[in-house]
Order: sequence, then C-alpha cells, then structure tokens
Amino acid sequence: MKTVRWRMFIGLFFLFFIFSLVVSSWTGANAADYPNRPITLVVPYPPGGSTDLAARVYADFLEKLLKQPVVVANKAGGASTVGGNFVTQAKPDGYTLGYLPYHTAVPEVFSYFMDAPYSSKDFKPICTVTAAITVVAVKADAPWNSLKEVIEFAKKNPGMKFGHNGKNTPPFRLAAMLDKQEKLGLVYVPFQGDAEVALALLGDHIRLSAPIYASIKSLADGKKVKLLAASSRKRLEFASDIPTVNELGYNSPSPDPQAVYGPKGTPDAVVKTISEATRKVIENPDYRTKVFSLGVPILYQDAATIEKANLQVKDEVYSFFKEEGLIK
Repeated sequence: MKTVRWRMFIGLFFLFFIFSLVVSSWTGANAADYPNRPITLVVPYPPGGSTDLAARVYADFLEKLLKQPVVVANKAGGASTVGGNFVTQAKPDGYTLGYLPYHTAVPEVFSYFMDAPYSSKDFKPICTVTAAITVVAVKADAPWNSLKEVIEFAKKNPGMKFGHNGKNTPPFRLAAMLDKQEKLGLVYVPFQGDAEVALALLGDHIRLSAPIYASIKSLADGKKVKLLAASSRKRLEFASDIPTVNELGYNSPSPDPQAVYGPKGTPDAVVKTISEATRKVIENPDYRTKVFSLGVPILYQDAATIEKANLQVKDEVYSFFKEEGLIK
C-alpha cells in the first residue's frame, strides 16, 4: 500500500515538474516575443487633464517604437484608486500597464485620505516618464515679483490666504514647509482642484497658491498670473526663468512622478523592453517639444531607481503627515 502511494506521489511530482517547465517555457517565449498585440495604458483620471494628455503623447511615441498600438484607457474614480486597482488585477503579461502618479502607486501612505483595495506591493515598477511640478503663483497685478517679497509680506501680515486642493497634495506640502520654515501664519483655503484654485486667485479670494505648473501654464502665458518659484530640483527646461524653491534657500517636497507600472509578476523581459523604449522616447526631440508644450517636465527613472525613490518619498510624506497630525 505504501509502495502504491509512494509511486502516486512520484508520478504527481513528475507531472507537476513537467507542467512547470511548459508554463515557464510558454511565459518566456511570450515575453521574448513581446509585444505582439496592442497594449492598454491605464490613466486613473478622466480625459483632458495634464496626466492624461502627457500619457497620450507618450503612448503615441511608444507605439511607434514597439510597432504595436498603445491604447490609453481612462479608469477614473476613487481618488485614482479605480485605475490603480484595475492595473493590479490585470494579467501580468505586459499588455495592461498603468501611467500612475505617486499616490496611486503607493496608496498606503495616503490611507488617511483614501481607501485603496491594493498596496504598492501589488505593482511591478517599470520606469518613470514625467513629473508634476508645483509653482508658487500670484495674480498678475499683485505687488510681489519674487518669492522673497511674498514671504516678507506674509511675515509682517499674518493671515495671508493660500489656496490648495487637499492636504495630501504637493501644493499643500510646499506651502506648509514654507510656513513652518518662515513662520508665515498662512490661512489654508481648500478647493476641489487646481481649476478652482486658479479662479479663486483671479477673483482675489486668495492671494497665494502653488498649483501644478501644467494647470496654470495658460494663465501664465496670458499674463494673468505671475509664477515666482518652482518646486523642482533644477530649473524647468521650458521655463528656465522661474527660480527653484531650493535655490532660494527653502525646502520643497519631492516631485510627484508619473511612472509606468505593471501588475505584480510582470516579467523582467517586459520591464526591460518598456524601460528601454521609454528612454528612446524621452530622447526624441519631437516628444520633448510636445510634452513641454503641456507644461510637463520629463523625469526618467528605471525600475530600481523607482523603488528607492518611492521609499524615500514614502518616508518624507509619512513624516510630514505625522507632523501635521494627520496620522498617528
């Protein structure tokens, strides 16, 4: 009886071994042949926003290199977690990828503000493509022409109204850092988004804001607002006249990157293919011209760099939220 059971065990183990080899061979062959059909690129926002537009420019250039369609699919809702979850639930074969901002890819840091059915462990980082950069903005007829002048005024006149679109956003973190460093006594006025912030600024309901550059670029081009500083680590290629917050001697939050992610288990060969193709895309002068025209800076990082950067930003944001009393 024991001999029969032992033979059955050996037989089952052999069948499992053969099955594993077949699956491994099949997966490797498919990864080596990648891509051989259209790729879906998920954007966790409705059409028309800066992230969506940047993703569409990227998709157009990426598909020319891969010689397969790259189709942008908008999966909005749940503070961007609907799109993030859609990616994590997809088959990890490289044919469903996400073009995701940091808070979508690392939702556990923002659990005070949103409830995501997944975590960063459910993603496979591939590469960063662009970033969202905040800029300190005032109305065009405001008496200040530099960040220093604004800070000097605010210190002498506590209660200056600052408009933002949520305590979980880079604009709020930037203002809070400046406020803490210089003891400005700002009054924080919340809005639903950068569009509402801009309207409030133009209507004199607030005097200071720090929206994402892409959202206010048209107003700056039309001379309706003045941009006094950018929260980037170095000056923007397409707006080099705007000094950075850091060069003026102040702290600024880490940039909010938009990166390509696949579901956990995405083959390394797929990661390599997309990452190398992306590097070629961002070196293309036509791509740079188009994405810069949107007011979106390029930020390339490979998968290993993303993982390190995500941990660094995770610690930074978590510490900030803790200092603000938003988490315990």
